[in-house]
Amino acid sequence: MGKDETKEQRNNTLRSANNEVSLTDIGRSLSAINETLAKMKTGQEKLSDDIKQVRGDIKKSSDEIKMIADGLKNLKTTMHDTIANVSRIERKLEDALEIDKRINNLRLDGLSYQADEKLDHIMQNLLSRLGYANSGPRFKAYRLKSQDNSQGSVIIKFATAFDKNIVYERYLKLTKYITVGLLTGSSDQKRCFLSHDLSRNQYAINKAAVAAKKEGRIHKIRTVNGCVLVKISPQGEFRCFDTPEMLKEEISE
Repeated sequence: MGKDETKEQRNNTLRSANNEVSLTDIGRSLSAINETLAKMKTGQEKLSDDIKQVRGDIKKSSDEIKMIADGLKNLKTTMHDTIANVSRIERKLEDALEIDKRINNLRLDGLSYQADEKLDHIMQNLLSRLGYANSGPRFKAYRLKSQDNSQGSVIIKFATAFDKNIVYERYLKLTKYITVGLLTGSSDQKRCFLSHDLSRNQYAINKAAVAAKKEGRIHKIRTVNGCVLVKISPQGEFRCFDTPEMLKEEISE
């Protein structure tokens, strides 16, 4: 019986030792698991922070891209406006140069081309009818070419703009008497017309102004030093316009 007790005690001791080993292993495993979980949590937190930073960087980059795009858009608008301004200045300069080149000229229309025509003689007849004696203003006259070479205007270039203006003022008082017959010595009573030799742009403005005047949308038209001036209302002042489009826009309001 003593031997059986001793054997039982050894078995109990062995079982107790095994249990202690198992608990120790479990404790170690749990510690390892907790450590792993802690590392995973730390990794997740770091990953979350990294994602937030990436999102922040993306938003910052997006804002910067938008800022650059807005800057390029503004630059494009500025360049467009600058180009438009330069083009407008170039057109005004071109118009001013053309006006200056024509400022001493009058244009005679309604006089058909004749093979043996003598423009100097025709002009002397005109000046005589306008009240000039033998000492009228100095001039040069030439005919512009037309497609059929029959109705090209006659350009009369005076020595000064002053002479041109005086001749034109006298003409305005006698417009109905200036006929083909008067100028050529024939019996033709068809009217001839004197007008300012306008630049292409001023001619277009004058054409638009005349059409608007016929419609009653403007009050008066005047040409001063080659520029067409428009008085829209009786109470208004004479104004110049850079283009016919600007005049049309003004009177359409």
